[in-house]
Parts: sequence; structure tokens; C-alpha cells
Amino acid sequence: MATQQPPPSPSLQRQKQTIGVFEVVSKTGRHFVRRALANGHKVTLLPLDNSADDSKGSNISSNKDGANASEFVAHKAFSVAASLLLDVDVAVVSGAEDHVAASKAVAALVATIKADEKAKLKHVFLVSAAGAKSDAGFFARNLFADLAQAEMSLHDLAAQKQIKFTIFRPPTLIDTEKSNDVFVFDEAAQKNLQGLSNQVSFTALADAVLEIVETQPRFVNKVAAVNSKTVLDKSVSSGSDTRKAVYKVTARASPYILISLAILVAGIVVASKRRS
Repeated sequence: MATQQPPPSPSLQRQKQTIGVFEVVSKTGRHFVRRALANGHKVTLLPLDNSADDSKGSNISSNKDGANASEFVAHKAFSVAASLLLDVDVAVVSGAEDHVAASKAVAALVATIKADEKAKLKHVFLVSAAGAKSDAGFFARNLFADLAQAEMSLHDLAAQKQIKFTIFRPPTLIDTEKSNDVFVFDEAAQKNLQGLSNQVSFTALADAVLEIVETQPRFVNKVAAVNSKTVLDKSVSSGSDTRKAVYKVTARASPYILISLAILVAGIVVASKRRS
């Protein structure tokens, strides 16, 4: 009687992909690249340095974790992104640490996809921030305006092209080696969850993003929240709570602040006219 073979582990079932990564200078991006290579994916770096020579690259067969990689291509100029995207399955933009660069990356990526029908890119993953939410408050929305614009660009792209997107909104990012029980969930369900620390390490965030990239089609054309119940830094925890309180207050006070500013400006105009 033949014995039944156990099913393969989930990691072996995940399809190897070619992943284009923007903004790898970020802590999240660097760790994402290392883990993606360790898992056997091909990674193509897409920086935003227009001044560099786009004809040079570097091939690396292994990373510092000791894992063999099929290929690691580091292209120095963003001007070659159009041709590189022809061979990329998915693209990742780690924007939580550099809002402006992330917005530029998404804008260039969207323009490339719209201009080139041959690109095989099917899914874009953007690491955004909680402050980019529409209900985050007046000042928070201005602070994270670049990420909010990047999110809208991906929504528009999905409506015009057959390109999927997933947007991650992590809480406070902590630079630590401590373990973090990070989980990804529908952002709409966050208000019903209890005991969240609102702290995520850079490495844990990168691992969570890679997990979703490898297990598509989870969170397709959706916003995913990232959080943990592990407090990584108590001093930062209180600060995070304080920022939340400030956001709530500014959200409620925003209309009154705008009205007050309008009255002030009107008063200055009237006063200047009287003097003249």
C-alpha cells in the first residue's frame, strides 16, 4: 500500500517572480530586497537618480544572509525604468520613509505603464502611511500629501489599465532587531481590533509586504493595514498615542482654523484698502 506524501510547504508553493523595487535606500526597502533574494526571487532595482550612468549594473549571486539569488541587477538611473519594467512581474515602492521620492516613483511608473502596452507588470505594491488616509486630519493630510497623491494615482491606473495595486499603511516604524508579531489586515477592520501597539519594525514591515507579494491575490486593489500587539519602544508608544490625539483634535478643529484664517486675511485686505 502506497504511503501518502505530505503536501509541500507553503513557501515551496510560492511562484518565483521578478520584482522591481523602488527606493531601496530605505530601511524597509533594503530588508525587502535581502529577503526577496533569500526566497529565490529575481530583484531589479529602480532608483530615482537621473544623473547617474544608466548603462552600468551589478550582478550579485548571493546576499549577506548567504542565500543564493538568481540575479540581482542594480541599475543606476531611473531613465531606464521604462525598458526594465518590460520584464518585471510586480513593482514595490517603499514610500513610508521618503514621501516625495515615492510619489515621483509612482508617477513615473504610472506614466511608463500608460505609454507602453508591452510591459508585463501586473501588480504594484505601495508602502504608504496612516497619515495619507482621507480622515487623517488637515495637517496630517498636508504632511502626507505626496503619499496621498501616489495612492490616488494607483487607483486611477487600476481604473484605466488592468494593473492591480495593494497599498500598505503601517503605523510608527521602529528601528530595532526585536521580534514583532506583525499582521496585515483589512484597514476597515482596524477599529474593531484591540490591544494594537501601533508600532512595527522596519524589518517586520518588509517581511509582511513580501508575504503579501508572494501570496497574491490577497488585498487586490485594497488598502491593507499593518500592525502588531508587541510594544517595541515604550517611549515611542506614548508619542504615537499623542500624535493620534493631535490628529483627532486637528481634524475636528480644521474647519474653524480655516474660517479664522479667512477672517484674518479679509481683515488685512480691508485694512490695507482703508490705508490706501
